[in-house]
Amino acid sequence: MTTDDTVEAPTTDAWGRAVRDGMPEFGPPGGDRTAWPALPMQVRTDEDVVTCAAGFARAFTSEYFFTIWLIALDRDGWTTKDCAELLDMPARPPTTGAYALLRNAARGLEELAPGCSVVIAIAQPAGGDRGQRDRAWSRALLQGAALTGLPVRGVVSVGTHRARLLHAGPVPGGMTAAAGPEEDGVRAARALPHGRVRSEHDLLDYAHRLRRTAQVPSFHVWLVPVDRDGEVCGQARAVEELPAEPEPVDRLGLADLLRDVADEGRALDPETELLVVLSRPAGRDVREEAWSDLVRDVAAQEGVMLRGVAAVGPAGASILDAGTLGR
Repeated sequence: MTTDDTVEAPTTDAWGRAVRDGMPEFGPPGGDRTAWPALPMQVRTDEDVVTCAAGFARAFTSEYFFTIWLIALDRDGWTTKDCAELLDMPARPPTTGAYALLRNAARGLEELAPGCSVVIAIAQPAGGDRGQRDRAWSRALLQGAALTGLPVRGVVSVGTHRARLLHAGPVPGGMTAAAGPEEDGVRAARALPHGRVRSEHDLLDYAHRLRRTAQVPSFHVWLVPVDRDGEVCGQARAVEELPAEPEPVDRLGLADLLRDVADEGRALDPETELLVVLSRPAGRDVREEAWSDLVRDVAAQEGVMLRGVAAVGPAGASILDAGTLGR
């Protein structure tokens, strides 16, 4: 081999870090390989959450593995030197959820930084988008964290060139933050249309009205509480950016939301029921019957009565289950 045939070693890795002697230079700019960040930072706003997650993940994540980081913040939201790494994760979360993955990590972080919350970074060089994989992992991690009692300040998808906030959690202490989503893909329906749903015709009409309020052009499931007279009451939830077909992790998340919405409605009327609307955007194929079956199964499991289930899209609305309207 001549000198002209010599293959030069790369000078940077997939994360853009300098490579010396075949190894990337881990660690934050201006810091060292064992400390993050170079100077402590207080995570107050959603922008701080993204900055914290992106800076850490880009400094320390292997270029070869899909990695999830739990970055510990103290009680006042300041970064610590403590973290937990979930290395070489599969493309989809386990069907049993992320509780088993988080249990030991949460216990270890609590010992190192009592009362801490975490910023979760879902990291891979090609990441940084709100893709189906990262949304599924975000849902599973939030559910697992809730079961372990680990407070989550935010979840961020991080790639080499992009970083996207998937979830914004409560702010530590008395600080305030910019408004963000209440949880991954879920928002309170603050501008909920008033109405009374006492017939299938009412349900179809209300489904059209809900679709017009959608703020994100994605597949939604609306959970809307109604009192014994069919009047919309309480606080609804719109679950956004769902996959075309329900996945195992969606059952757990839907059960929690359905129970919460029903409980809030029952505080106003013990006989509260839920109406459910599946809202499909143009050009999107969705297995509406599969989602309707899941909703019915979860409602039966949680002891929640359904006023009815409807699907609505560009071509119109239809009744998937008449619920108590059919009685």
